[in-house]
Amino acid sequence: KATVSVLYCDTDHMPTVNEILTYDGEVTDIVINYVMLFVVLVVPAVYALGGGSKRLCWWWVGVFIFLWVYQIVLCLFEGCTGISIVWNSVYGHNVYDALKKAFKPNIKVLLYAEGVAVLAVNVYYAVTADAITTVAHICALLLGILLSAIYWRFCSPPTVKHE
Repeated sequence: KATVSVLYCDTDHMPTVNEILTYDGEVTDIVINYVMLFVVLVVPAVYALGGGSKRLCWWWVGVFIFLWVYQIVLCLFEGCTGISIVWNSVYGHNVYDALKKAFKPNIKVLLYAEGVAVLAVNVYYAVTADAITTVAHICALLLGILLSAIYWRFCSPPTVKHE
């Protein structure tokens, strides 16, 4: 490879799903990104286990499946590897849910901690990876916000309090 990045693009090589999900063997990227995936899933998990809205929980399941399919298809067509689209989008979704007051204050503390981790990793990759990686991360955060906005606009009953 000419460069190592989270969203490594190589239009001359069509990656396999295994290469996509394992960063083509780049151990540092594997560890960083799967830890981040775990980190951003803490808020939805705590919300769901704490008796949160079943409708929002099922929405999250659908969004999570969509994000994995989107990440894999994107990488198959663009010749890239990685899962950072998934975890950045999940965090964007969490942020918008918090803005819509879906979470109790104790969960918001977890969201702030997640935010520090997301920022740190995105800054790390902004410094060490190709510019396309940073663009992809920003777009993924916005995608997560958009998906959450769709839920709150079209799927959340106005009479249901999610707190």
